[in-house]
Amino acid sequence: MRHSTGRFPHALFSIPLFVIEAATAQAVDHSDLILEEVIVTATKRSENLQAVAVSVSALNEEELERRGVMSFEDYARLLPSFSFSSGGPNKNKLAVRGISDGIDLDHQVQSLVAVYFDEVPLSNSVAIPDLHVFDVERVELLRGPQGTLYGASSMGGALKILTKKPSVDESEGKLDLSFANTSHGAGSYAINGSINMPLGNDVGVRASVFSKEEGGYIDNAALNKDDWNDVITHGGRLALRALLIERLDINMSAIYQDANVDGRNSYEPARSGISFYGPVAEHQDDTIKLYNLTLNAELDFARLTSATSWYRGDNDYLFDFSATGFKTLEPLFLAGSIEAVVPHRLDQHYKVFSQEIRLVSAEDTTLKWTLGVYYSKEKLHYDQAVVVDQLANVVGPALQSAGGVASLLPGGLFYIGDDLIFTADVNNEVKQQAIFGEATYAIDDMWSMTLGLRWFDFEIKDYRTSEGVQNVITNAGDPLNKGFAENTDRTDENGLMPKYTLEYQYSEEMLAFVTLSKGYRVGGNNSSLAITSGAPASFESDSLWNYEIGIKTQWFDGGAILNGAVYYLDWDDIISVGNFDNGFRFRTNAGKARVMGIELEAAWQSSKNLWLQAGINIQDAELRENFCTNPLADTECTTASDDLVGADGDRLIGVPKLKLSASADYVRPVSDYLDFMVLLEVMHIGKSYSVYESRAKKAHELGDYELVNLRFSLLYEQGWEATVFVKNMFDFRGNVGAQFVDAVSRDFKRKNVIRPRSLGVGLRYLF
Repeated sequence: MRHSTGRFPHALFSIPLFVIEAATAQAVDHSDLILEEVIVTATKRSENLQAVAVSVSALNEEELERRGVMSFEDYARLLPSFSFSSGGPNKNKLAVRGISDGIDLDHQVQSLVAVYFDEVPLSNSVAIPDLHVFDVERVELLRGPQGTLYGASSMGGALKILTKKPSVDESEGKLDLSFANTSHGAGSYAINGSINMPLGNDVGVRASVFSKEEGGYIDNAALNKDDWNDVITHGGRLALRALLIERLDINMSAIYQDANVDGRNSYEPARSGISFYGPVAEHQDDTIKLYNLTLNAELDFARLTSATSWYRGDNDYLFDFSATGFKTLEPLFLAGSIEAVVPHRLDQHYKVFSQEIRLVSAEDTTLKWTLGVYYSKEKLHYDQAVVVDQLANVVGPALQSAGGVASLLPGGLFYIGDDLIFTADVNNEVKQQAIFGEATYAIDDMWSMTLGLRWFDFEIKDYRTSEGVQNVITNAGDPLNKGFAENTDRTDENGLMPKYTLEYQYSEEMLAFVTLSKGYRVGGNNSSLAITSGAPASFESDSLWNYEIGIKTQWFDGGAILNGAVYYLDWDDIISVGNFDNGFRFRTNAGKARVMGIELEAAWQSSKNLWLQAGINIQDAELRENFCTNPLADTECTTASDDLVGADGDRLIGVPKLKLSASADYVRPVSDYLDFMVLLEVMHIGKSYSVYESRAKKAHELGDYELVNLRFSLLYEQGWEATVFVKNMFDFRGNVGAQFVDAVSRDFKRKNVIRPRSLGVGLRYLF
């Protein structure tokens, strides 16, 4: 049987803030009111969270389990200064401290938040996978750019998910079941299990498996299907740890996950209920495989770590482009008098190899340092096709007799029996390499200085072929050869990312620091269709400077914390997505932005039974120069221009100005063996916008909303826990994103909505 520590764990939040449960999985001794020390690896060394001069938060295993966290959206709402736009599983855009490039979920650029699963970097050029959260030791969020230690895509911050490592000397296991029913939707279930077994001779193995179904709650009126956004996910993890050689720790792991998704998490507010009209049976199948080998060698003067990772993903998508794209073909549909039902198939296959080797100095020295080298190679292959059934037979003859576009093509518009609008086959390769280091020097007992630097170099190669009538209309391909086009592009860049921190340890209970740091994101190439429509052939990397003042304090002999930070972010050459009137999109550098914000947090164990926590995050994020749709347009980029997307002073997309939260955790013994716990969480998310405000007549507000969650648990000493819970108790219809319905008007008529009220039960057993 496991025994409780009798101390309240805590996680440091900037904002929003949530209560951290006061109990472990068994009955609790309430005699000690001191907040438990939390260890994080934000600086790639193990340190007390309150003593590290970085704005960082951590959620430990007990906290994640007590809240029923199993997916990205579950833990994202528990992390401070963290916002996201979501179109469903594996279609999330992450933002920390207001650093957001928009809410376009179908044409993503590289993430603005570096994501690590153990030592595996997941921030490649495709969507960040929504990995199931179970048997996880800790989730950490580093706020502000982390360019020196975590490299590209850490402009807003870095998110780390750390799994539980195998024990070489203790057997244990866990079984976790939950069932829930969603208002306006279908039921859900989750089954999780894990086991740890020592194999003798300082070797241990840990295995976990899971299967879950998240019932749908959005109806498809066109297909007459209810609850058309269900998700079925299953997978597992196998890890091996060996201490066969003195001072050498060997860790190997393999992770597999497969998710099948119907529809999207979007609805049309103009319709009754939670529904939309979609004539295509959308579906996506995402398969993820992660492999990692990490070696830790304890040297006399430092720890040497080698982390080798392989990451593979296969994504098969079927999307509805009926109203979203290819608007130049609208006259063709009208000429043929047929309904424009446009299914879009997209298959992605990517492989990522990464290698990091670093040296981390010993702790008890005046000069602490970290040195490392990094290399990664990503190969991405995807092919897509847009085919409209009977288009050639119906539309072709109509246009051929009427002249017009058909005169450009020998033998008719689509050739004999050809319903192809567009197809493309793309091979992309990204290589990155870097040398990085940080050093912290203790000037005296109170003052310390940290200097960091990362040199990086990346190279991107693209080879694409495409064909179809869309290529002919936009002059992107050979009209005599079915619009066939071929192009090869190459982009490379290098640079330096610095960091400077000055920290002042006034006492054991108070730490203040000032940080100046820089982050970046790699550039890339545009497609041939975008280029012929007027887009640049490539786009450069973007970067930002972070100016931050932070303070961490403890009160009442460790029974309370009060932390805060103010920050100013200066963002240049923003990588964003533009839209042409023909429905195609492209990536470009959108100009400048700045973000100012303040974070405050407070946590207080007010008695042996009650723990309170509250916080606030206020930020102002806006463009600092005009951003136009077509960077090669003849007209000037002004507020009067039709090409204007965003104007100087517009708020950044998808960023709320205000987040508030409050929570209470009450635990009371029922007997010597049984505890009763109540957990209440309340959160307010301020309004944001789906487009820049200068397009006021077409801007759709993502209104503010509240979330209220309530959980009742019985904790039994022998390892049992039973829970009744309700999420989104007042059934608020909060919006976390929007979708294009008309690419010409760029009008967001669909909203991505959070799950309605869910009532459920859970049972957990530790053995």
